[in-house]
Amino acid sequence: MKLKSTLFILGISALVSSLATHIYTPLLSQVRELMNASYFTTNLTVSIFTVALAAMQVVYGPLVDAKGRKIVLLPSILLYVAASIGCAYAGNIYLLLAMRILQGVGAAAIPLVAVTLIGDKFHGEERVKAMGIYQTLLAVTPAIGPPLGGLLGGSGHYGNAFLFLAFSGLAIFIMNAFWIKEEQRPPAGPTTAAKPSITQNFLNVVRNKIGAIVLAIGFTTNFTLYIIAVLLPTFLNNRYSMGPALTGVVIMPFIVLLMGASAVSIRLQSRFGVLRSLLVTTASSIGAVVLFGSLAGINFPLLMASFLLLGFSLGLTLPMQTTLLSEQFVHNRATAIGVYNLVRYFGMAAGPTMGGILYTGGNDIILVSAVTALLLALSAVLARYLQPKETRTALSPMKTEG
Repeated sequence: MKLKSTLFILGISALVSSLATHIYTPLLSQVRELMNASYFTTNLTVSIFTVALAAMQVVYGPLVDAKGRKIVLLPSILLYVAASIGCAYAGNIYLLLAMRILQGVGAAAIPLVAVTLIGDKFHGEERVKAMGIYQTLLAVTPAIGPPLGGLLGGSGHYGNAFLFLAFSGLAIFIMNAFWIKEEQRPPAGPTTAAKPSITQNFLNVVRNKIGAIVLAIGFTTNFTLYIIAVLLPTFLNNRYSMGPALTGVVIMPFIVLLMGASAVSIRLQSRFGVLRSLLVTTASSIGAVVLFGSLAGINFPLLMASFLLLGFSLGLTLPMQTTLLSEQFVHNRATAIGVYNLVRYFGMAAGPTMGGILYTGGNDIILVSAVTALLLALSAVLARYLQPKETRTALSPMKTEG
């Protein structure tokens, strides 16, 4: 099968799993009314899916490395389909919560295996391009998910959105079952020593210099991005009296730039190497965040300019993170991706929570100061690896697997 078709199927598969969050959020009020549920339990149906998604990364990663890619992926997709049907016909909020947990368990394997297979099948510059295209497909999800969910739920019942996910899940199951082939993986190595334990494999990723850099960047960028994404509507309403419709207009060009930056990211990596490009674009993202925090409250044109710069900077950085992990960890690639996903999901979950605490009373100065302090701490860590001696060592042929 042609590699382009393979990449398309893997990207669409990850997109379908990601839709489970974005397609559902516009329907929360409908769920709350139909099930006579509280705000807390209704919102819990969103967060509990993310918790399941994050927790299963540490289960699926080593399992995919040990047993194979498709043998884990296909049953997980079927679980995702079954749980989506269960969500559609749940009779009460507690059954819906249970089905959302199962849906998260099923969805968790899909992006992990997709990135691992891209790492298996693509090499060199082709891998760089593939990761960029993959991230571009994922960036579409926040743009199409809410409108699609509103359309499906608005036509009758919130369950229609889950039935759409079930049919979509069945489609990606068929595509992955019949058209995706696994690659012959490299042997574990020349030694006959006992294989490292699951815990040791996790520690190898964390202790590895390149792994530690990617994990730190992955957590911080997602933490910051989700603070901005969740609090931006409130900020725009408080500072500029903008309602939901205008907020959507503000966010759309951000997503477009996030997607478009992937093409530039591919060129940067091809010219300067993945590690150097990641460090430089991360520094650019840090500057964009600080600039956004400093200018957003002055006037709306400055807010838009700094916000769009932030979207472009993050779009440059995101594909590089998974590319670098795929290159660095050959024999336990899925475990490394699983640890990375776990860390970035924690960033996604912690960002809005901490942001909400820091933004209490609408005080954006405290919020901006705290986020800037976090980013400066990351800058200090990265600066160590930007020193000439360290950079030469990191950019020389690297010893993989910790």
